[in-house]
Amino acid sequence: MAFDKESSPSVRRDWHAIQKGPNFKDSLVQDRIEYAIRYIDWYRKKKNRLQVFSKILRVLAIIFISLGSISPLIAKMHPVFDPYYGYVLLAIGGSMLLADRVFGLSAGWSRFMVAALELEALTESFKIKIIGEIEKDDQQFLQLCLEFTQGVSEIVGAETKIWVSEFNSGREELAGLVKDRKS
Repeated sequence: MAFDKESSPSVRRDWHAIQKGPNFKDSLVQDRIEYAIRYIDWYRKKKNRLQVFSKILRVLAIIFISLGSISPLIAKMHPVFDPYYGYVLLAIGGSMLLADRVFGLSAGWSRFMVAALELEALTESFKIKIIGEIEKDDQQFLQLCLEFTQGVSEIVGAETKIWVSEFNSGREELAGLVKDRKS
């Protein structure tokens, strides 16, 4: 995952800020935690838009499908209401569910939440593990920092792979529907 077509801020940062010295370990721990927090914040911020659109589409789909389902009853009670409107309402509701699926709104929202929660858990675990290592062996300390950084990268990479897979399957599903429609 990239930050909207930019390289990660940790890649661009000035590495002279982390220097060997008395504050090296504290500086490195802070840097690694900030690295994870940037991703956590990115996922939490981006999930909001998906959450709103997903909920809107699903609520509207429920309303249209419900109205479409009861349209024959409404037509019986009010003869001016054409029962065939129900088909249109059902089609609109179904189209909204299809749009949610094809554009991956609900799936993306869920994926982003899972990634953010996994990153938060990994960060908290790192904080606990690193406390005991700050005063100990430098090699073990650096190994913990490396494992943490790799863990963050693995979570982000796994989420990105799932996104690519969902994007491609949504595109293929839409192409299949268009192809079936032409037949």
